Amino acid sequence: MAKSSPPRSATLRAVLQSASELPPTKGGWRVSDALEHLLAAEPRFAALIERHGVPSQYVGWAETAPPPPFFALMRTIVYQQLAGKAAASIMGKVMAALGLGGDGGGGGGAGGDSARAATPADVLAATFTRGEVEGKTKVLLNGVPCGLSWAKAGYIRSLAEHFGDPARLGGTTDFGQMSDGELFAKLVAVKGLGAWSVHMHMMFALHRPDVLPTGDLAVRKGVVRLHGLTARSPYAGKVTVDGKGVVQLKDDRAGRERMKALCAGWSPYASVGSFYMWRMQDTAVLVPSSSPSSPPPPSTSSPSHSGSGAAAAGGARAQGKGQNKARTAVPKKRAGKDLAMTVAAKAGGSSAGSGIRKSTRKRAKTEDG
Repeated sequence: MAKSSPPRSATLRAVLQSASELPPTKGGWRVSDALEHLLAAEPRFAALIERHGVPSQYVGWAETAPPPPFFALMRTIVYQQLAGKAAASIMGKVMAALGLGGDGGGGGGAGGDSARAATPADVLAATFTRGEVEGKTKVLLNGVPCGLSWAKAGYIRSLAEHFGDPARLGGTTDFGQMSDGELFAKLVAVKGLGAWSVHMHMMFALHRPDVLPTGDLAVRKGVVRLHGLTARSPYAGKVTVDGKGVVQLKDDRAGRERMKALCAGWSPYASVGSFYMWRMQDTAVLVPSSSPSSPPPPSTSSPSHSGSGAAAAGGARAQGKGQNKARTAVPKKRAGKDLAMTVAAKAGGSSAGSGIRKSTRKRAKTEDG
């Protein structure tokens, strides 16, 4: 006999109605279908969807023309490990030094007042040097201080070289024809684009629906809370307990495989499920303390980067408390301003990054630096 779905609150019905009125995403799939799928796969998503509504990266994106792939990724590199305002300032200096103007913080095209987006040819024709400015060593772009680190200058040039090489990304104007696995392999080959940055680009800038960033600390912690995992849960050898008693999935192969097993039901909308794991930090979710969801033992084979996504490296703000007690679906007071790593930069100026926290930078720095 089929299991009946729990009754839906007026708030949840309103969110689903709002999602149904959105146009298809960049990937051509509908947000309403994703939410219905997640609710069917895991009823605990109801509290998260009620609390946080439709994921912001899918709202209003069609109103602004997306930037070309090279420029979007160039901006991703510039914005790594920086708060949005500082990153936008540096982006503006880079664009000015390239003779393109603009502040780098707008929507489509090059952003701001720029006439056009930077191209691989613009970067390859530029010169990056070190020079003394007011007694300090600075990176100069075409002789002008631009605020970049020497490492990021090298990353941007590496990106331009990849886009200028027909055997790599040369001639690519649209990633839409590439599978998740092919796209991932080509982008992580670029110096400075680690797995975490590539997965964020796939999720937010390209709206790839089925990416599971298993290396992201906040997503892993969200999964622990969603399933009410404790040190005595099945497969407990795949979790650790820190000094405060917080259970964590290990960021190793066994831990990642277990996470994929726990989240298998999210596919083909793992990207949307991951968004709500980031938002889990702001919500107390009803998680039964007994009989947490127990997936089958993880496969010993290593899956590809297509489908439900694969291990990414990155992280986000540590959050959550031990899940030995049931929690009620009530808002949790925010501990401060919602500071994003500005994944909006990756998505061409959208508000997509609001779910990723400031401390993501620490882990991203290790992976991408």
